[in-house]
Amino acid sequence: MTILPAGLLAVTQSLLKVRFRALHFGLLSEYGEQAWLFAADAATNLTGYHHGFDFPASPNGVSFGRHVTSTGAEHFVLQGSNTLGGCNAAPRVGPVVISRFMYHPPD
Repeated sequence: MTILPAGLLAVTQSLLKVRFRALHFGLLSEYGEQAWLFAADAATNLTGYHHGFDFPASPNGVSFGRHVTSTGAEHFVLQGSNTLGGCNAAPRVGPVVISRFMYHPPD
């Protein structure tokens, strides 16, 4: 399977069952998991490139997406909406809890 430059691939359990009959795949742990991508040549020999990440537990039905900050740091964060097969949505924000107001802060 080849992912073209600037392309995307939505990896689902049904896709993997078709391609790899014996492979069971799921990111189902309530404690978080890891996901890794390895590059290989046409003969399935690993070429050395790999990229992966750990992610924490998530609520059911909420997906993670890659988010790059203005400093170039890469994070995998909860998405504001699920966008399977398309570009990632903005990161999920909130709820925000304000616990204190300082109406007259000290000098």
